[in-house]
Amino acid sequence: MEKTGFIGFGSMNSMLIRGFLRTRRLSPDKIVISTRTPSKAENLRKVYPDLRVDNDNERLARECTTIVLGVRPFDV
Repeated sequence: MEKTGFIGFGSMNSMLIRGFLRTRRLSPDKIVISTRTPSKAENLRKVYPDLRVDNDNERLARECTTIVLGVRPFDV
């Protein structure tokens, strides 16, 4: 099963994820979000319970076929 991983849940990735979900380009069970503060994505998880939020970038990289980096360059 192909999944898309998003590293970081700041302004850019938050907007992308919400757009993909709203337009149904990606289903919640195909999205993995990795963020240092998982509580930031809690409201989104309440709306989409199948969405997975984690803080392990390595696990995300192993599971996902596509990865979107949404972090500042010096954080990479």
